[in-house]
Amino acid sequence: MDVICVDGRYRLGEKLGSGSYATVYRARDIITEQVIAVKLEPITNSAICPLEHEYSVLNQLKGTGLPRPLWFGREGSHQVMVLENLGASLDKLLQSSSTGAFELSHVAELGLQMISRLEHIHSHNFIHRDVKPQNIVMGTGDSKDIVFLIDFSIAKQYHHPTSRIHIPMKESGSLVGTPAFASLNSHFRRELSCQDDLEALAYSLMFLHRGSLPWLEEGAQCSSIRKFKESLGSVHYDIPEELLSFLMYVRSLSFMQKPDYDLLWGILLPARSSLALVRKEVQAISVAQPNGPCGASDDGATCNTPVK
Repeated sequence: MDVICVDGRYRLGEKLGSGSYATVYRARDIITEQVIAVKLEPITNSAICPLEHEYSVLNQLKGTGLPRPLWFGREGSHQVMVLENLGASLDKLLQSSSTGAFELSHVAELGLQMISRLEHIHSHNFIHRDVKPQNIVMGTGDSKDIVFLIDFSIAKQYHHPTSRIHIPMKESGSLVGTPAFASLNSHFRRELSCQDDLEALAYSLMFLHRGSLPWLEEGAQCSSIRKFKESLGSVHYDIPEELLSFLMYVRSLSFMQKPDYDLLWGILLPARSSLALVRKEVQAISVAQPNGPCGASDDGATCNTPVK
């Protein structure tokens, strides 16, 4: 790595994680002494720069529970984005928990916040396309109770902001997202829309509550995961009714149909716990966790690796 200091003020520290295109480091603003995160992407001859795309998307979205970009530019042989520092991902917190799973009430509380995140993103004409526990992180400091959605490198505009014309349904040619959490439409290589973000959220909530997913427990290859997902609802996998109802509603949506976010709230709301209890659990299992990667996943399993 040929980058030590970015923009003359952000000094890089330890490596936090790496994804398919970028590496994330903890860094310090030498002027304010603030701890921040820095994402580095090697400059290539490709016409597509995922980091620049992510920076553009985040600047258009700007909302609660979304990473705040502080600077973007070139440093040496890398494109660089500086972001506010965030906490550990729900995936890492789950790994550190004593039971290896979260209570349904806590999962419901996390799910309610994520519904709000996705509603905000969708209302601004974008879909995320890679919702998974590794991309859901807790805030720090004054934002410690806020759930953040990160990594917008493959986010896509599904509505034209002026004409409001929806992108058409078509074959995409490849699976988009991470196989373990991708929607059925993604497995069928179809264009994605709002419903697919919510379906991926449903699988993420199941994962957090069970500590795994049926297809991961069986070591299924990516080509077999679709069959497991199709069987949900007809085969008993010890999944709470609330999460199954969430999934079945989302799957019932048509490609261009606007989700009823209030209905989804109504499904999870009865199962929620108080925020104080969620905070207590998260704090208990995050004591030994360093602040996590802001937009990079270091998982290595094939079915957990995003396809972009």
